[in-house]
Amino acid sequence: MLSRYRISKVVGDRFGGQFPAEQFAKRGVRYEASSKAKSDIYVDFLPKLNSGTVVLPRNDILVAAIGDEELRRRRNETYL
Repeated sequence: MLSRYRISKVVGDRFGGQFPAEQFAKRGVRYEASSKAKSDIYVDFLPKLNSGTVVLPRNDILVAAIGDEELRRRRNETYL
């Protein structure tokens, strides 16, 4: 899918150690670990998603993951 859009580099969180970088490298894509935590990446991403700037493919797993992150974020805000 990434090659269709000529994407040669992705940025993600540090979850999984070197495993994600190795898997992307096998497919010719460079994986760069973000300096931000996953929750910060999500907070930056959410306005883009809600405004329609970013359109995601229809995928039940992806929708569930974003929903799970939103629940975690709201729970954390409750305890701050």
